[in-house]
Amino acid sequence: HHRWLPRSMGRVVDVLEAACAKIVDGNVDILDEKFMMNLFSVFRLEMVEFDEFLTFKFEKQKRKDAGKSSEKMLLFAKLQDELFHPKLDTNKETDKYARQFGVVFMKAML
Repeated sequence: HHRWLPRSMGRVVDVLEAACAKIVDGNVDILDEKFMMNLFSVFRLEMVEFDEFLTFKFEKQKRKDAGKSSEKMLLFAKLQDELFHPKLDTNKETDKYARQFGVVFMKAML
């Protein structure tokens, strides 16, 4: 529906390929939150269900955090925040490796 067919997945691949090329060429940082979180924004506009799914995952779905007895939180939002704005020293120290390995991975994707 919404004229979204199996062959439409080629558009997703095209968007992903263009993003990989930007990262490999050094035009975009793989840890650029705005860029990474909006890769598929054009599809959010075209498919209400996809937009609703992402909104649910990142803004509404709450789950128990491992190690916390009863506290529920937005785990995907927490994950996103720690990925792009790390608070744990261990994660801060891995940023340079994430960038290096990210480029290697993107090259392999191309």
